[in-house]
Formats: sequence, structure tokens, C-alpha cells
Amino acid sequence: MKKILKIIFKIIGITLVAIIILLAVIPLLFKNKILQVVKNEANKSLNAKVEFSDVKLSFFRKFPALNLQLDDLHIVGIDEFENDTLVKFNYFSTNIKPWSVIFKKQIKINSIILDQPEINIIVLENGKANYDIVKTDSTDTEELEEPEVDEEEEEDNEKTKKPYIINLKKLKINDAKVIYDDQQINIYAKLENLNFKLKGNLSEDYTSIKFKLAIDSISLKYGNVQYIDRAKFVFTSKIDADMVNQKYTFEDNLLKINKLHFGFDGYVSMPDSNITMDVSFATKKATFKNALTMVPAIYQKDFEEIATDGIFAIDGHVKGTYNSKQIPAVSANLSIKDAWFRYPDLPEAVTDINIEAHYENPGNMDINIVDISNFSMNVAQNPIRAKLYAKTSATDVYTSGNINAKIDLTSVEKFYPLGDMTLSGKFETDLNFKGNLSDIENENYENFDTDGKILITNMETKQAGLPPISVTELELLFSPEIVNLKSFDAQIGKSDIHLNGKIFNIFQYIFSNEPLTADFNFNSNLFDANDFLSYNETEPELETNDNEEPIETLQETNSKQITAFSIPNNLNLTLTTNIEKVFFEKLEVNKIEGLIELSNGRLSLTNLSMNLLKGSMQLSAIYDSKNIKNPFAEFNFEMKNIDIIETYNTFISIQELAPMAKNCHGNISASININSTLDYYLKPVYNTLNGDGYISSNNFAVKDNVIFTSLANLTKIEAYKNPSIKELFLNFEIVNGNIEVKPTSFTLVNTEASIQGTTNLDKTINYQLGVTVPLNTAKNLISNFPFLNQHKNVEIFAIIGGTLTDPKIEDFGSQLIDDVKEEIIEGLTEAAKKYLTEARKKADKIIEDAKKERDKLIKEAEKQVDDIKKQAKSESDRLINEADAAGQKLIDEAKNPVAKRLAREAAERLKAEAKIEANKKIEQGTAKTKGKIRKATTKGNKLVKEAETLADKTIKDAEKKAKNM
Repeated sequence: MKKILKIIFKIIGITLVAIIILLAVIPLLFKNKILQVVKNEANKSLNAKVEFSDVKLSFFRKFPALNLQLDDLHIVGIDEFENDTLVKFNYFSTNIKPWSVIFKKQIKINSIILDQPEINIIVLENGKANYDIVKTDSTDTEELEEPEVDEEEEEDNEKTKKPYIINLKKLKINDAKVIYDDQQINIYAKLENLNFKLKGNLSEDYTSIKFKLAIDSISLKYGNVQYIDRAKFVFTSKIDADMVNQKYTFEDNLLKINKLHFGFDGYVSMPDSNITMDVSFATKKATFKNALTMVPAIYQKDFEEIATDGIFAIDGHVKGTYNSKQIPAVSANLSIKDAWFRYPDLPEAVTDINIEAHYENPGNMDINIVDISNFSMNVAQNPIRAKLYAKTSATDVYTSGNINAKIDLTSVEKFYPLGDMTLSGKFETDLNFKGNLSDIENENYENFDTDGKILITNMETKQAGLPPISVTELELLFSPEIVNLKSFDAQIGKSDIHLNGKIFNIFQYIFSNEPLTADFNFNSNLFDANDFLSYNETEPELETNDNEEPIETLQETNSKQITAFSIPNNLNLTLTTNIEKVFFEKLEVNKIEGLIELSNGRLSLTNLSMNLLKGSMQLSAIYDSKNIKNPFAEFNFEMKNIDIIETYNTFISIQELAPMAKNCHGNISASININSTLDYYLKPVYNTLNGDGYISSNNFAVKDNVIFTSLANLTKIEAYKNPSIKELFLNFEIVNGNIEVKPTSFTLVNTEASIQGTTNLDKTINYQLGVTVPLNTAKNLISNFPFLNQHKNVEIFAIIGGTLTDPKIEDFGSQLIDDVKEEIIEGLTEAAKKYLTEARKKADKIIEDAKKERDKLIKEAEKQVDDIKKQAKSESDRLINEADAAGQKLIDEAKNPVAKRLAREAAERLKAEAKIEANKKIEQGTAKTKGKIRKATTKGNKLVKEAETLADKTIKDAEKKAKNM
């Protein structure tokens, strides 16, 4: 018996050892296979790259559960997000009870732990998001016909089914970091040190769930404004969960934002698509100083040192049902009583702060009520009083209110620390309004009461790094129809600014979120743009390549470097401009007249005429700042008699694209149309530069240019060293930064010359410069030049290569053929002479036919020129007529004075834009006609010269044969 027991225990012991060995070895045996399978399946299902360094499986860590751990998990995007990490974990760990999967068809997960996750969410301007990585199955979008199912059979199947049930007891997130960068709506948020812990058995019908969410730092930036800076957030809660009815009841809940504490009571139920709730909330331990911690970051200064007191309270209620058709009723109250605050070391305080505000929505998406029944305070003995009531409906907005304030701006430094800033002057407002916005839109102005003004006088302010500002007077007068800017007279730095005009929709802008529409007259004797564009304190983060170098090489900058600037999206502002003098970087511009518009994040210049660079220019342009890192610009220049060397010294782009200009003296005229993405320093991103145009000049001189100096040395023609160029009309086209100069004829040193070729994006060049030289010079430059007895000038081509900064003459060539030589061959037979005569007739015929073809090409080109001019004029008239008709339609359809005013402005803009386009068509047509005639002449001359080559060969062959006859 003892022997049998010993054997049994031995077997049991061996079995246990074997089981332990298997538990240890099985995960190791299948580890690599599991690792590869998980990676493959993840990459199959996702439009992203999934990588992790290790998979760990163990039965011993949480025995009897199986512990699965993925180390160093990365999910990296593809295509536009190729270098962006979406998710990264130090490790992901979970404990699963394998026996529950095998025997009970339940996935029992004891816990999930995410350690140090980093989540980087990016939404591009086009709306594409890096988190949209799940591959779609083509079958998902197909509508498949559902097969008929026997109801009894289906019921039997349902009884036999044992679906998997997920049973999670613990979820933990350690030290997470989350970045949300939405470039479409210009929001950037960062959460740091996020910790989350949830406990509860989610598989039970009734359970208690405890969770805590703590975030050490929350930052939020909208546009260029930092609204929240490293705020702290804690939410702890105990929830009684009825999992059967999906009802969750709050108990012992606390929400903390910085030092502001909120409590919650009530429940949320979501048994189906409807979400029913009854939740109330209120502040706990609230003081006015706690509330000040919620002031946007841009207004916080020496916050911890502020002395303050007062009562602060917020409470509210959310009750009702939420679904696709309705929302719950919401009400909230804000109360501040007898509050005050004073900055340390300042003599005055902001006192008697009393605010009573109420918000209500009765459960209707269209109805919102805001009632600020009292807003009052004294700032350094200056009283401010206001009331506001607004109610929105599906069809209208009713509003009423008043604002009354008188502030001596010199007293501001007594209650608010201005640092190195000084401020003085007077501000006062007395404004009353009451009525429905529909009365303004329907022109029932007598039903909408509005009167009052805003007046600023003798205001002066100075601050280091900014130009001093002096406002003699700013006066706004309010009426139901318009807000009249009666006067705005200011001196900003060296610039004097004088504005007057009208704002048409101030109430729609405030209450209906419409863009503000205004029309102003802008006058100035001197406007120094450098004062406005040189004080950018921060730069956006520039994209970098793998070597951490900026993608675009940017020039050395200093505090005066002009950088990209934003145009507000909520402005429709028109400036009729008259400026005597403008300074922009090194450029001085005089007598600027035209239209400047700011609309939807864009700056538009329409038919701006000006004098500059010792000539004149008409400019139409667009600057789009929606992407502040890479704004977009489009320009249309019409320039006359512009000084070349002045242009070169003023514009960096000219120095880079045409360095030869520094050696040119004289005037040019031009028509140039270009568009390009810009970098943050407003330089063109050259691979996005596109456009076309022409440059013309009657006479300019080139001095000390390396190409012409080389040409003079090689040809021994001294006049080429510093030549004059006349009758130039050069057409060019720019495609993705590459410049193509079309074949162009001009006069060089009183002889015919030509040029054509390309400047590439990498700044390499390839040009042919055609010049006329004596025959002996041509023979010296071109080794295979045919021997001719006649002494005459011939055309050769200098092949110019190298780079813009280091151009070189690389070779010479010629398509010109000298006249057929006329020499008397003595001693030929009659048959030979006859044969030679026939050859000469044949050669003459070849040349004659080529000349006829040349004349035909030129006549056809001249006919096409007439057609192009007629077509350009017709197209010009059509554009203007269509713009007139479209503008008149806008005016006819406008239903109120505001709309009619906007419609008239839109009509004028349409007409102005049409005229620009029409002029552009005519100029393009003119350039095209000149180009066609030149092209036909060039092609015809080429045919003649090729014929002369063939004729010359014919005679040479005939001479050789004649000598042997």
C-alpha cells in the first residue's frame, strides 16, 4: 500500500512539475510566433505602422491569470503623417483568465494598465486626421440582400449561443501625455501627467464604480492666444451602476479646476439611443480668489500675490433627454457679490464687483437666454455699469442692454501692473440698445432703439519693443442702421493714421456671429509699415527634416525681420486708401491710391497705383494667412520705367532669381503675374512659385557682367564688355520655381541678338545667347565652321551654363549658313559646267522655297494676331459685362439697406476684379501677339538658314563631282 501511495505521489509530483514547466515554456515557445502574428494582424487592419519591441506572456505574475504585456508599443502614421507618432506606450499590460475563455465563453480581464502613454492627435487644414487609421472593408459599403430566416430555427440558435462576455475589473493609466493639434480650427491643447484609475466589476448587473482622473497640467491655445496655461484638473467619483438598465447614479463626486471645486448629484440613463439625465451641480468652498484662477492666461499677472475677497457661486441643472432631435433643459447661475482685488504694491483696488448672470435653455436647440441683470465695479474710483439681456429663437434675436463707463486711463497703472508700459488719456461710453435684429434686417429701424457713443481722447501709450501710440480722438456714434466712425486720428510710431467710415452690422457681429462688415476711408501722409510688421515676439514651430534642419533655409534675422502676420477671419473690412508715402523694408513708395480689403483671413489689394523705384506701378494682390506657417500670396504687377538697380537693391527675391540685375543700369517696364506659398519670413517657397509675364526696355546698359566680359575676351570684340541692350521684349513663364525665357530678339551693340533658355529650381542655368560676329571670329570659335571666301558677319550661339551666381560660357554653335560660294572653276568640261549649273539652280530653288515658307508663316501669324486681339477684347468685354450683371443681381436680391450696401460693395469688387482680369487678358493677348510674330519670324529665318545649309551642301557635292567629270 505504501508503495502504491509513493508511486501515486511521485506521479502527482512529476505531473505538477511538468505542468509548471509547460506553463513556463509554452509562452516562450510561441512568443516569436505570437509577436509576428500580432504585428501582421495590426498592420493589416490599420493604415499605420505598428511596432513593439517585445511580447511577454506569463502564468506566474498573476497566477492563475495569464499576463500579456506589450513593451514599447508605437503606432506611426503614413502618407501625410509618415513621421508622426499617433500612440506610444512604455508598456501595455493585461491579465486574462484563460479558463473562463475555454469553459465559460467569457473574457475575464482582471486589469488593463497603460504605462506612460503618449497620444499625439493631428487634424490637418483639409480636415484629415491622423487617428483615422482603421482600414475600411469594401463589403461594408455594399448593400447585401438579407437571407430569409426561419424564426423558430433562429430562436433555437439563440438559445444555444454562448456569446463572449468581457469582464473588466480594473483600468489604470499612468503618466499619460496627450497633444491635440487641430490646424483646421487653429486649436492646440496639451495634457501632461494624466493619471486615471477605474475599479469595478463591469460584468455584474449592479455594481459600484470608483474612478479618479487627475491631470497636472492642461494648456489650451486658440489662434495665437493662450487661454489656459498649465491648469490642474481632478475628477473623483463613485457611481452606482445599474448595468441592466444602463443607469448611472452619481455619489461623492468632486470636480476641481485649479482651486475651483464643483459637486455633482443626479443620474444619467442610456438604455437605448436616448440619453436621459437629471444632474445638478454647484460650487463648493468657492471664493472670488478661487474664481480668478480661471481667468485666461493672457490676463494673469502676479496672480498668487493678489489680495482679494468676495462671494462667488455657480450652480445649475441639466434635466431631460438627449438624442438626435432634442436636448435636455439647461439652466445655470453665476453670482459674485461684494468682491474686490488689489495687486501688491499698487495704491488702488478694483472694488464693489457685483455680477448676477443667468443662462437658460428650455430644451430647444433654437432658444437660448442670457441675462446679465447686473455688472458693476469701480476701478480706481472709476465706475463701470452694464446690463445685457439676449434671447435667441429659430428666427430672431432679441437683445437689450446698456453700458456706462468713464475711465481716466492714467489711473489704470494704480490698480493693474503695466510693467514698462505707460498709459494716459480719457475713455468714456454711454450706450443703450433694445430690439429685435429682424427689425434691422427688415429696415424697421424705428422699432430698434440704439443711441450712444464711445469716445477716446488724448490717449498715449508707450512700451518697450512697440511703437509709441498717440490717439488724439476716436469717436464712434451708434444708431440702428450703422455705427459711424466719425473720427480716428492717431500717430503710431512715425505713421499718422486718419480713418472715418461706417460699420454696418455691429449687432449681428456680436449676437449672430456674423463677420464684421465695415467701410472706411484711410488717409495718411506717412505710413511706416516696418513699425507694424517688425514686432513679432514668437515664431511658430517650423517643420524639420530627419536631420532636424528647417525644410526651407531661412536668412539671418534680427529684431526687425518682417514675418508672416495673421488676417482675422471675422472681418469684412474695406479701406479706400490715399497715402502720400509708405516705407516697407528698404522700399519707399509714394502716392498710393486704391482699394485694400481684409476678408476671411485674406488681405486683397485692388488696382493700387503708386510711384516707386523711380517709376510707377499698378498692383493687385492677395495675401492669405489661414496657414500662418506658410501663407499664400498672389501678385499682378504692371510696372513702367522702373529703375533696375533700385529694384535689385530693394528685393531679396530679385537678388536670388536675377543676380545679373546688379550689373544693369537703366529702366524696364513689366507685366508679371506670380503666385507662391511663402515661408514664415515672407520669402517665396520656390518650388511652389508659378507665373508668367514679360519684361521690356527700350535701352539699358550692362556693366562688368561675367558673361559679357567672357564673350568680349573670346570674340576680341571690346564692345561686348559693357554693351547696351535695346528693343527688348522678353516673355517668360515660371513653373514650380523653374523659369523659362521664351525666344527673344533684341538689339545688342547695334546688331541683332537673341536669347532663350531656362533657370532651374536648383539655380542651374541653360541659355543660348545669339550674337553676330565677323566670319573669322566665328571660325576661331567654332572648329567645324565651313570655309567660305566671302567676308561677312554671321550669327553664332553662346551656350551659357553653370549657376545664377557662377555663370559660364560652355560652348559655341551656329545654325547660320553662309551664302553659297561663287567661284569659277577652271578647266571643267561642258558636261561638268552644265551639271554644276543645274546644282546651283537646285540650291537657289531650295532657298527660294524656304523664303516663301517664311513669308507664309509671318502672314499667318499676323492673321492670328488680329484674331487674338479681337478675342482678347471680346473676352475683356464679356468679363466686365458678366460682373456688371452679377453685381446688379446681388443688389436686386438684397432685402434691406445693410444687405444692399454689402451687395453694392460686392458688386464694385466684382467689377474691379473683372477689370483686372480683363486688363490681364488684353496684356496677355498683346504679349501673345508679339510673341507669335517673333516666333514666326524666328521659325521662318531658321527654315531659310537650314535651306542655305542644304544649298551649300548641294553645291559642295556638285563641285566635287564636277571636278571628276
